[in-house]
Amino acid sequence: MTQTRKQSLIEITTSTTIGMVGSWLLTLGCLMFFTSPIGIATSTTLACTFYSISRGYLIRRYFNAKWSK
Repeated sequence: MTQTRKQSLIEITTSTTIGMVGSWLLTLGCLMFFTSPIGIATSTTLACTFYSISRGYLIRRYFNAKWSK
């Protein structure tokens, strides 16, 4: 089943909102634990990349399950 435009908008808005909050928290955590600029940049990039892939997968699965009923 395909999503309606409204459902797609709800899904992407949810994903973006969760992504913004999560990336801010990940960045704050990396700033607290690392002191070198290279360590901060590398850890933030890796953490945000993993977080983004995981978040996108889980949110897509959630909304597909929710609207496929």
